[in-house]
Amino acid sequence: MEAKIDFENIQNEDQEKIMTRYKELVADSGDVYAWQSDKDTPPSARTFSSEENAKEFEALNNERFRRWMGDHAPKTSYIIGTEKDYQNAVKNWKHDRAKMEAKLYADYVAKIVDLKKQQIKAMEVLKNVCRTFDGKVINKRFNEAVKAATGFFCHFDDDRMILDKFKENHVYFYYKWYGNMENFWQWSTGDRMEAEKAVSIIDIKLNDLQEDIKRLKGTKKEYIKYVEKVRKVEKLIEELSREDVYIRGFAMNHDLQQYPPVTGIWKCS
Repeated sequence: MEAKIDFENIQNEDQEKIMTRYKELVADSGDVYAWQSDKDTPPSARTFSSEENAKEFEALNNERFRRWMGDHAPKTSYIIGTEKDYQNAVKNWKHDRAKMEAKLYADYVAKIVDLKKQQIKAMEVLKNVCRTFDGKVINKRFNEAVKAATGFFCHFDDDRMILDKFKENHVYFYYKWYGNMENFWQWSTGDRMEAEKAVSIIDIKLNDLQEDIKRLKGTKKEYIKYVEKVRKVEKLIEELSREDVYIRGFAMNHDLQQYPPVTGIWKCS
């Protein structure tokens, strides 16, 4: 009978002896589950016929990597338990991931909402600037007054007036709003300000921003549901990609639709 491995002095054990036992444990199976805990990937278990075998596998696996990579090789530890313990670990991991993803999305929404609130505040002040310049020619003095009052730079392009604070914080007033032709920005450099009309158009923009904020806050409840649906599709796509290449190729070219809208769901290189 082959002598057992001395796990207290495993570094001195014969390489062949270690690999023989390691391969035996890889082939082992049973009711004892062993899995790793990692916040970035879901638990994935091996099964063993005994807790002792699971512990031996951990020790041999670490020694195998140490001999391959050197003493700096990171050690891998396994959680050992029953099938129910493992299922609970998977469930908890999914719950923690969903909680983390929801928080990240909530932080993202909060950032956008904060920007929109800054824009709302600036536009409320912009109305007063328009009233001050009522009947006057829009020129450099108007732009400077907007900047001083709102904190946003003001400038004009061919198709819009722009308020800019930094890269992600800007407001556009287009000269034509096709949804309602009476409600579009009508003034550029050299025109005379009509404050009453301008304020009414700013109010439309303010209302749009308020609606955006309300809609954005509502999306927080739907984010996790959306991600779960997309992950189901990803899993199905992974399964489909393993189908016979001739089946996939013929179906793709003859019977299946093209789906360019997927670029709105996944990054496509």
